[in-house]
Amino acid sequence: MAARRSRCFFACCAKPEESARADVIKPDELPATVSWDLTTDTGSHSTVEDEELALDEFVVQLSRAEAVGFDLETVCGKLLVARLLGSGHAIAWNACHWDDHRQTLRPGDRIVSVNGVEGDSSVLIEELKKDRRLKIVFRHAMEYNVSLTRGRRGLGICVVGGHAKMDMLKISAMKDGLVEDFNNSHDEPKIMVGDRIVAVNGVSLDPEGMLHQLKSSSDMDLTLIRPA
Repeated sequence: MAARRSRCFFACCAKPEESARADVIKPDELPATVSWDLTTDTGSHSTVEDEELALDEFVVQLSRAEAVGFDLETVCGKLLVARLLGSGHAIAWNACHWDDHRQTLRPGDRIVSVNGVEGDSSVLIEELKKDRRLKIVFRHAMEYNVSLTRGRRGLGICVVGGHAKMDMLKISAMKDGLVEDFNNSHDEPKIMVGDRIVAVNGVSLDPEGMLHQLKSSSDMDLTLIRPA
């Protein structure tokens, strides 16, 4: 299975004098994104009650053939949902579970096991290619909300986004600024490098739109996730 690389944009929301010192993540340093062909297997979805799972985990069963409706990203040995597509199994699954947020697929969800096999991303990818029928355990990322008011200080974060298979902005570096002030004045959760911004002022699934909000808005309501 060949990894797909796409363009990225790098944007630093740190103060201008700090931008030059921020670590720039080049396209070939981004995590690889992979995808494969699967199909919905109507009526074969198991429920959380069928499995001994943590509260943030759920199970989906499907068979390979047509598009499953999401792409995957490998990060530090973890296999994550990078983006939900406009059609396929993921959309159908979420439509059936619209009233239970715990069982809806979201960007940042982690694949924990495939057909009972656990392991790092390379092991899980091999399992995804082996069998026609797949039983996948997903684990939701931790989600939290933060409200910030810019004032005279810059945000003090650098983000990477615009990856063709990602609908999020990944925090790649942090400097002195508004986010550091927030962390110093609040208990958990604190914003960390590696967290992903999934919405800014109601804008989501649009990395460039979220980046525009980060650059231009005085008041910012952020939704972030931290892959489990």
